[in-house]
Amino acid sequence: MLPLHLQSESHVPLYIQLRDQLRALVHAGDLRHGDRIPASRELANILGVHRTTVANAYAELESEGLIQGHVGRGTFIKKNGNGLNLTPPAPPVLNGSQGIRWELLFADERGEEILSRLTASAPEDSLSFVMARPAEEFFPIEELQTCVNAVLRREATDVLNLGPSDGYAPLKEALLEVLRGER
Repeated sequence: MLPLHLQSESHVPLYIQLRDQLRALVHAGDLRHGDRIPASRELANILGVHRTTVANAYAELESEGLIQGHVGRGTFIKKNGNGLNLTPPAPPVLNGSQGIRWELLFADERGEEILSRLTASAPEDSLSFVMARPAEEFFPIEELQTCVNAVLRREATDVLNLGPSDGYAPLKEALLEVLRGER
């Protein structure tokens, strides 16, 4: 039987936990091309979850090209024919009787490699918006401290309230003026 452990008390939805654990089992080599995985109804009974939970996990894995369902035959691990492996392999499995297989819990949380590939392709004279951190040479810390202190003195706790989700209106207007060449 597959070593799957869903945590109903987790903030991560059950189908996401299941999807990530199955993906990690494939990348760790525990599930290989051609292996049959349990039908959604069967796995739902084994795990004690609703069949929709398993069906949603399977649907996501199928959309990633990791599994393929065949009516009347079952669902199988699919060979990756294009040679691309978009998800890095899972980290080594911890050995131990009660050890938690962390790679199964965080299988989808390995985005640093993808992020570094995105930033590497940016031309040297450009500003990249891929990361939420500005280049140090373009970010005057002392000036920011002065501005923050002035705003906190002037507006105090009002500054800590959440603003509109589409951004600060005066800043958007100022950026539009700059982009239109009106300044």
